[in-house]
Amino acid sequence: MKPVGYFLGVVLAAAVLLGPTSVRAVDDDVSVLEQVFADAVMRIRPSIVSVSVQWKPGKERVRPSRGPVFFRRGTGPFTGVVISSDGLIITSDFNVNADAEGVTVTVPGRPTEYPAEILGRDVSRGVQLLRIEAKDLAVPTFAPDDSVKVGRWALACGVGESNGTRTHEAPSLSLGIISATERIAGRAIQIDAATNPSNYGGPLIDVEGRLVGVITPLTHSGSEEGITYYDSGVGFAVPVSDVLAQLPKLEAGKVIHAAFLGIRFDMRTVAGGAHVVAVVPGSGAEKGGIKPGDVIVEFNNEVIHTAFRLLHAIGRCRVDDVVKFKVLRDGKSMELTATLGARPERTP
Repeated sequence: MKPVGYFLGVVLAAAVLLGPTSVRAVDDDVSVLEQVFADAVMRIRPSIVSVSVQWKPGKERVRPSRGPVFFRRGTGPFTGVVISSDGLIITSDFNVNADAEGVTVTVPGRPTEYPAEILGRDVSRGVQLLRIEAKDLAVPTFAPDDSVKVGRWALACGVGESNGTRTHEAPSLSLGIISATERIAGRAIQIDAATNPSNYGGPLIDVEGRLVGVITPLTHSGSEEGITYYDSGVGFAVPVSDVLAQLPKLEAGKVIHAAFLGIRFDMRTVAGGAHVVAVVPGSGAEKGGIKPGDVIVEFNNEVIHTAFRLLHAIGRCRVDDVVKFKVLRDGKSMELTATLGARPERTP
């Protein structure tokens, strides 16, 4: 049996070849597409949960890291997605974080509203892990990384509308495509499907209904300025494989930060490696033996042609990751290792 993606491609190709032969043919094609999307949402539907938050006193308002305006935080319903059958839920730290005093989760098809325990948080990806005391939750099928390609359909899902007491179980849906991969220094998938605080933390799926990523309001400085991109036509999702790789740390309650190496580069050099012009004292780079004048040509076995490529590769890492370098120093090749640290306060 052919996969849905193959079938969808045939339908679209046929529509192009047939052209304006008849209104009925166009209507039929639209109906087929609508059914494909509806089927995909129905597959993920049991895994989409509703999250409500009670904020600690004094934490009901938040100010982005830039600007004087304070925003009133919502209390929900927000969106989360089941990540394990025994009660682990992923959502966005824009909606739930350490400022929350209480969190409850509603699971489709279950009358009980579950109190949630706040576990670990990945600040670098803008995600928060929750745990509820529930068993046999519906875990979505995870899309493989090699299926995530520019131009493919992207369906951003969220909780449905509220009827005043509970959230309707039919998810919300916005449709778009994957417009870029490895954005935000290698951390995120970029989509043009509409995203907003209600579907932050929700699933990004493909036409098979497989979980591609978790929708988060990432910016280059992390998730704190997510309101900047709200309703701008640009959305981001953390790849599900990235979330799963950090699941043990998150489940252990750790707060994971973006990595900082501690190097300044000659950004004018566009080939031959990343040319080091300065090393931040006390940084992982200094402790690892990197010196001004070195040229970094490999990072974790990835060939580095420019400083931009190295910054991109570091962006995929977290604090405390141990990384390997190959550098050229005075014409000689050297292999070094370094432990990545946290970005110092006010470091650009």
